[in-house]
Formats: sequence, structure tokens, C-alpha cells
Amino acid sequence: MPQPIHVWYGDGDHNPLGPIEAELLETLPNGDARFRITDPDWLRHVGWDEPVEFTYGRLLGSRYVHYDAYAWCPVGEGGEGDPWWRQP
Repeated sequence: MPQPIHVWYGDGDHNPLGPIEAELLETLPNGDARFRITDPDWLRHVGWDEPVEFTYGRLLGSRYVHYDAYAWCPVGEGGEGDPWWRQP
């Protein structure tokens, strides 16, 4: 059964966008995880009509996320973000 996680979207710096609601589908031996982004506001912001699956690595302690990439972490572990896409 999928468990809730947070996902962060990066711009090649230490200030990724997030937290983005997602479901952990599978943890891989190399530390990557397969997850499904379910956050309705993020999906609407990026123009997706339904949840989308990705495989990426865990969020680093430095919060660095590569340009145009995602990173995952357990809910609450990534700290506070700036979910500006949720603003009306």
C-alpha cells in the first residue's frame, strides 16, 4: 500500500519547491524511490490531468535538488517550503 511522502522540485540549488504531496510506491536498493505525485495544486500548476510517476533519489541534507528534477523524503523531514503554487 502506498505511503504518503513529500517531494521537492529543484532548480539546481538548495531551495527546492515543495513540499509536494506524493505516494511512495517502491524503494530501490540504490536509495532512489518510485513515487506518484498526487498534489492536486501542483498537478494543476504544471498542467497535468492526473497523478504522474517518477523515480528519483532522496532529498539530501543540504536540500540540493538538480535542475528540473525531483527528490523525495518522508513527510515533515524536508523542512518548510514555499508552496506558492497553492496561493489563490
